[in-house]
Amino acid sequence: MDSNRVASLARRMTAAVAAVAVVMSATYLACDGDPEDPRVPVASVEVTPSQATIDVGATVQLTAEPRDVDGDPLSGRAVTWSSDAEAVATVDGSGLVTGVADGTTTITAASEGMSGTATVTVIESLATLDCGDNLPASIEEAAEVDEYTFSTTVDDAFILVSLTSTGGVVVDGRLIDPEGTEVRSFRASTVQRIEAPAAGLYRVRVNSATLRDVGTYRIGLECIDPLGPVEGDLESGDLVSEDLPLPGEVDLFTFTAAAGDHALLPIANTQGVVADVTLLAPSRAVELTFRAHTLPLVTLAETGRYVMYVHTATLVSTGAYNLGLESVAPLGPVQGDLVRNSVISEAIATPGEVDLFTLTGDGGSDFLMSVANTSGIRVDAVILSPDGDEVDRITGNSQKSIRLPATGTYVVYVFSTTGHGLATYNIGVI
Repeated sequence: MDSNRVASLARRMTAAVAAVAVVMSATYLACDGDPEDPRVPVASVEVTPSQATIDVGATVQLTAEPRDVDGDPLSGRAVTWSSDAEAVATVDGSGLVTGVADGTTTITAASEGMSGTATVTVIESLATLDCGDNLPASIEEAAEVDEYTFSTTVDDAFILVSLTSTGGVVVDGRLIDPEGTEVRSFRASTVQRIEAPAAGLYRVRVNSATLRDVGTYRIGLECIDPLGPVEGDLESGDLVSEDLPLPGEVDLFTFTAAAGDHALLPIANTQGVVADVTLLAPSRAVELTFRAHTLPLVTLAETGRYVMYVHTATLVSTGAYNLGLESVAPLGPVQGDLVRNSVISEAIATPGEVDLFTLTGDGGSDFLMSVANTSGIRVDAVILSPDGDEVDRITGNSQKSIRLPATGTYVVYVFSTTGHGLATYNIGVI
């Protein structure tokens, strides 16, 4: 065989091998190919979130996921974004939407001839509320509706919204969730406890209750969970002085306790009108509500961080107050130990102050306890068992025989009968 025929045969064999390789490769891809192969067509595009509400100038990030006919995601596919109303909101190549003006627009994500959409609503609010805000505002003309926004960054947030009429008009409020549904309506002057189940942008719309009247009001926001700014974190023995200088102001305090703990929560007005207090358990349940110049003894039901919020009873008025925490069980700081045939001299030197003493004895033993003022407002004493239950109380300037029901250490607390008055006194046992 000559060399030309050999070369021609070699070329034909090489071509045949290449053809077989192509057929085998195609067969392999058809039977066992990667579903992400770009030849698998895009059947749909899913855009998330499908709805969003933002302020003018604010942004929201959308994402697009191309999917095949079975709903499986396809990676590596090009996506283009567009807005059908760029005067309302624009969108960049990554799906970041920016609010431009009041209105609603449809944002479209397209890939290989298929598309998905999201609806974005843009609002121009009067102001954005941040945790701790208490903003002044006014209804200046009939039928005016003012709109405010606030954002929650986590699901299941817990907040307080305060709305206070301050002059000339009674205002109503409505809370709108991120999907545009009205979830609460309320009237000034109140503090609303609100659970916000979904993260996103919430709106509060405020208008005159009659839609005709004009006047002024204040609107505020306090964040409980996640916790916003607080006035203080209380520990046993603390008595802090604070004020409520503006209508609608709400102060937050926290303390940590365990289930079964017993605590005294003194509060006394020092200026202006009566203050109200709400105690929230770690689960957000209302544990207790009480008013200044009372001295509740509370058995705490849960373990964790408690929140107390304080405001004036009317929200419109202003004032100042002292708020404290005295731990009875476990026992916090005490003024001293009461022993037989002894007298202790002490003073209620600050409005709301509570003095704690201990008394140790055997079950069935008898004590004669006396309490006497040496100056100022009358003081009373209460005796608590080792379990934190009230055993007896003694009115100031009197004495009483006490039989201890069980062996252990008892707590005796002394307080001003007015809650805010000052006094000096002696307390003793024989």
